[in-house]
Amino acid sequence: MEQVCIPVPLPEEGETLDLEVTVGGRKHRMQYRIETVHWGPEESADERFERLQRFVQRYDDAWDLVQIGSPGRHRVPITFRQRRTEGSPEADPPDAPSH
Repeated sequence: MEQVCIPVPLPEEGETLDLEVTVGGRKHRMQYRIETVHWGPEESADERFERLQRFVQRYDDAWDLVQIGSPGRHRVPITFRQRRTEGSPEADPPDAPSH
């Protein structure tokens, strides 16, 4: 299994969700952003798609698209994960055993 879904507090707009998880003794640090794209009731499905596409294409290159959520009446949530750059550790070494 590559991922698991767990409930976490939803960050406010503009905030970053920082997570640290331990899997098999290895710590992983991840950062997520949940953004919202809004549209008006007069916009067609094609216009909504184009608005969403432009938003994702113009988003900060340091972040990868993870998921486009279920659209509501006038908005859709979009989740991004901070991209790992060369030289930044994806995981810290396991904790040293205590003696």
